[in-house]
Amino acid sequence: MWQLWLYNLGVHVTHNKMDKAHFHIWTEDEGRRGVVEVCSSLLAFFNVSTLGDENTKLVAWSDSCSGQK
Repeated sequence: MWQLWLYNLGVHVTHNKMDKAHFHIWTEDEGRRGVVEVCSSLLAFFNVSTLGDENTKLVAWSDSCSGQK
């Protein structure tokens, strides 16, 4: 039996009474959980988000995997 690792980066947006969740999911054959994958996922979120150019506050939590330190 073979085990496939599935990675998930989630962003929860609460902005101007908007409450949305965005998830970027990939498997181990597409990439690992390093800094490149984490930053690519965040960049993909910022490219599709509709937060605008307002002054916004970003709060980030990490589970301390190597790509998030």
